[in-house]
Amino acid sequence: MEDTRIVEGQMNGRDRQKLDQYLTRRAEVEQRIERAEKNAGPQPGHADPLGHPAEFRRAHPVDVDMLVLAFQTDSTRIATLLLAGEGSNRTFTEAGLSEGHHNLTHHKNDPETIAKVARIDLWYAQQLGKFLEKMEAAKDLDGRSLLHNSMILYGSGNADGNRTPTTIFRSWWPVRAAAG
Repeated sequence: MEDTRIVEGQMNGRDRQKLDQYLTRRAEVEQRIERAEKNAGPQPGHADPLGHPAEFRRAHPVDVDMLVLAFQTDSTRIATLLLAGEGSNRTFTEAGLSEGHHNLTHHKNDPETIAKVARIDLWYAQQLGKFLEKMEAAKDLDGRSLLHNSMILYGSGNADGNRTPTTIFRSWWPVRAAAG
């Protein structure tokens, strides 16, 4: 904070305002992290990182805000935001579901189960949308949005959980054999 005060005294009005916005935002994120750590606890069946909130809907927005701040301060220009590990069977109470995501992807073409997976996919897409909105709202050094100056890759480790390993191997083997 001492370094910040020294630098702030040497800044013009616009830069001082930008620094103040950053410091305010950072303080808000730090407070949210502290509150989350107080309420942290492992989700049944999962080894959560120490201090990580058990409720995903509370942890994810903090992660997104920290990522936006990192880009905004040019602390990094490359980042990965992992929302859930492959094979995660966490429940999606945020999407109104009590079943595990991984188990639902083995849907056996059941329309009701497929609809549940679609609700989870929609929830993920909405989270991406919120992140993109925050990136659009944050300004980069050139005055353009962080989103304008970024390349975003959105992916999933989920292929087709409904296929059996034998089916996957059969579809993969000819491609692998042809590639030599």
